[in-house]
Amino acid sequence: SIINRAICLNISDVLLWLSILYQGMKLSPHSYTFKLEVLEPLRALCLIEPAVNAFNSMGIKHVQVDSLSYLIIPMLWECGFFTELRQQYLNIIAFHTSAARDTAENMTRCFKTGNYMKYLELRRFVELCNKSTQLALAKSELPLLELIERPCDAKEALIILQNVVYDDGTDLIDTMDYELIIRTDLSISDEKKENKLRNIQYRNRISWSRVVCRTLLAVLQLDLPEAKSSLDALADIQDKMKSQDQLPLNLRWSQQIINGDDRGNDIIMDVTVDFIRHIIQLIGNECDSEESVIKKCNEGINAV
Repeated sequence: SIINRAICLNISDVLLWLSILYQGMKLSPHSYTFKLEVLEPLRALCLIEPAVNAFNSMGIKHVQVDSLSYLIIPMLWECGFFTELRQQYLNIIAFHTSAARDTAENMTRCFKTGNYMKYLELRRFVELCNKSTQLALAKSELPLLELIERPCDAKEALIILQNVVYDDGTDLIDTMDYELIIRTDLSISDEKKENKLRNIQYRNRISWSRVVCRTLLAVLQLDLPEAKSSLDALADIQDKMKSQDQLPLNLRWSQQIINGDDRGNDIIMDVTVDFIRHIIQLIGNECDSEESVIKKCNEGINAV
């Protein structure tokens, strides 16, 4: 009942919900469920550092680095914890790199010992890893985080952006483990709808990030026609994301959080597009003096 009242974003109910979970964690410090459930109220209150600590204390390792990262990545993005988000993406990429190497060795060993069923199982695992939605998201957004987190000149930025894969992402596989969360307020059909919505949102973020990288790459290469074309494509993706069908707000607390993600993402995306648009205008306009360049920059910053 506390969670149901918290759906209305009543701050006192959210705090009560959080305090009960913390009492449970104190009485049962090794309980995985309490650590898992405490993430939602912490996220609703934008208490990201405690949420990161709770997530890290779950002892997540190996394949869970990929399948459970959806629990922490959205809140890091929406609250601007880009250093922690970058580390999560590096962990995902490191897992897949290690898994690809180890699995290849085990597949060879299976052939030598005649264990062909195990070989087929490992091959299926490799296919799932290569098409992981979380891996694609990490590779798409990590270049943007690299540009934010460490200073680099135009040449370094070009190298970072040129390594981005610009496919359409239609063959991606959802590898997230939604069944870990205990759900008593959701029918099986509604649960499938919610999981599908999560996956759609991640795919949209992948598409958006890739087009942003492509647009910035065109800007750095002074290819204005390509930059403007990519910017138009970026606007189309955002319109599609904003018009995406959503589940009713009162369906479940986590759906309230998901819809909140959309509002936060809309702001981030709108600012990004406006910023790139003003950069393109600045490059496209002839500036006959240093003062005019500074003036244009200031106009762009004020507009954003």
